[in-house]
Amino acid sequence: LVKELQKMNKELKETTVQLVQSEKMSALGELTAGVAHELNQPLNGIKIISQSLLRDLEKNRFEEENLGNDLTDIVSQVNKMAEIVNHMRIYSRSTVGDQKEIVDVNKVVGGPFKLLDQQLKNHHIEVIKELTPDLPKVVGDSIRLEQVFMNLITNARNAVESCGRENKRIEVRTYRTGNHGSAANNQSVAVE
Repeated sequence: LVKELQKMNKELKETTVQLVQSEKMSALGELTAGVAHELNQPLNGIKIISQSLLRDLEKNRFEEENLGNDLTDIVSQVNKMAEIVNHMRIYSRSTVGDQKEIVDVNKVVGGPFKLLDQQLKNHHIEVIKELTPDLPKVVGDSIRLEQVFMNLITNARNAVESCGRENKRIEVRTYRTGNHGSAANNQSVAVE
């Protein structure tokens, strides 16, 4: 009986590991699709501006004063893509041990939306963010905190999708709690 229970326990553990891996792959697939869409938007902008510049050059309608604006728009689109790629790099980095640092809660809470905004739009979910400015900083591991918020937002998306309502919405708020006096250690930050 003990050997049979041990065998069943081992099989259960193996099945659990496979299930967790399957969920990770599913989440990665959705995240990848969202990021691809987020990168596609600035790429399309660059393509349209470049095609317009080429047509103007071919037809001798080239105006130097417009060149600066068009190139500025291209640089802006490239910067958007670089921000998305950089955020993916930071997010995917694993942390070892305690990586304590001073953390801006609003940045950490807002970070996942850089990667999930398009997914939420594709699922017809409205996002309402009310992030209180100038919150006190907290000490923590920004990458792990962002991973927690990414999971919370993904779970909220799944819950909202299955609720059956026509108007789907996720609300995120940050605010100051506790004594608002001058003593900094009497203040805390809340996220809901």
